[in-house]
Amino acid sequence: MRIAPITPDALPALVPALSEILIETVGLGASVGFLAPLSLDEATDFWRKIGPALESGDRLMWGAWEGETLVGTVQIVVGMPGNQQHRIDLVKLMTRPSARGAGIGAALTLAAEVEAARLGKTLVVLDTVAGNPAQRLYERLGYTAAGVIPDYARSSAGPLEPTCLMYKRLGG
Repeated sequence: MRIAPITPDALPALVPALSEILIETVGLGASVGFLAPLSLDEATDFWRKIGPALESGDRLMWGAWEGETLVGTVQIVVGMPGNQQHRIDLVKLMTRPSARGAGIGAALTLAAEVEAARLGKTLVVLDTVAGNPAQRLYERLGYTAAGVIPDYARSSAGPLEPTCLMYKRLGG
């Protein structure tokens, strides 16, 4: 497996593979902001809209490859308000269902943390569906649950689900 940044220049060529990953993960219940069934047009539109944030540096993105196949992705939001310049939001961690259990989510998360620390950030914040496998992954990586909000967002299938707000301090 290879983890590498996805640059603004590289993004357009990766949109088809990223769209496949998004559609697959939403189809299996991932709560990443979309309802199933997610169309190819919706997925493609989402990834194309990420481009300006990557270009401005407000977001950074990584991909995980097995050979030539993109199998996962994650983003961090670094464009924060003035009083939150010390932190980042970790968002849109997705791994192809066929590649789960191989450490890809952990590797992507750690790559994002390394870059956040390099940028001088000291806190990572995220949210995930309470009690799901992603929460357990984050806990294994040293994240702390700050609390659970009931009925936070709809699952990809439609019912309201709770989210767990989590954080991790970097560099200490």
